[in-house]
Amino acid sequence: GRPGAAFGQATPPHDRPARDGRVLRRRVARAFDAILRGAARTRDRMGTAEPLRFTIVAPAGFATDQDAVDRACALLIRLGHRVRCDTTARSRWQRFSAPDDERLAAIERVAADEDTDVALMLRGGYGFTRLIDRIDFAGLARAPKRWMGHSDFTAFGLAALARAGIVTFAGPMASCDFGAVTPSVFTLENCFGVLANGEWDVECALDGPSRLACAGTLWGGNLAMVAHLVGTPFLPSVDGGILFLEDVGEHPYRVERMLHQLLHAGVLARQRAVLLGAFTEYQLN
Repeated sequence: GRPGAAFGQATPPHDRPARDGRVLRRRVARAFDAILRGAARTRDRMGTAEPLRFTIVAPAGFATDQDAVDRACALLIRLGHRVRCDTTARSRWQRFSAPDDERLAAIERVAADEDTDVALMLRGGYGFTRLIDRIDFAGLARAPKRWMGHSDFTAFGLAALARAGIVTFAGPMASCDFGAVTPSVFTLENCFGVLANGEWDVECALDGPSRLACAGTLWGGNLAMVAHLVGTPFLPSVDGGILFLEDVGEHPYRVERMLHQLLHAGVLARQRAVLLGAFTEYQLN
């Protein structure tokens, strides 16, 4: 509260906008300073790393917040990288960034671009399912790009692995991560560590067995998308893997049902370990 106000005492309405604006600016400044410190730590662990060339592309949903796209570009540039936006990052058609043919062309355009190292997804939503049977994954395998995203991007990543053995990156996206008002220092530090290295250690607290050591193909992503691909040629057949799963906005009974689907399909039994991430933003009824 304002100086002199007791804890829990209401602040007069006319004081709030200015105060909230100052608080937000301080939060943003502190978050960005922390990100820069994290980037410095990452560079120390990596040694000298070349700047990466990002292209933000939207093969699924449209940008609901163009300011977030601007923040993502500014952050990547401030961190020493180069970034540009595909036309789909600024366009909209119905719930998508563009019609199917244009979004498919965007994937091909980025894959063919010699000035792109990382194809960074704008956001998730819905859209890849309409395209995966038309994507030339064999052609993408010949293009040395790092494709990165999560959520709906899970369909692309799994199909790329199943059809052409392509390694993709389950990582932050432009709008909700790089473009957040206060980006996650942990996420960005480890994102760049993984992108720039053949091996990278990520340390975080987990619930589960206290002593467990296993190795295998790390694969998975959004639970709804993984379950959705069961029975199709776009779900990779991974034996002895480490399957990671997360979701958002799914009621607990729907999460359980999708896990049962993976169980009955034999997917879970073939894994060495299953990592469960966050399951958030659901409403109980």
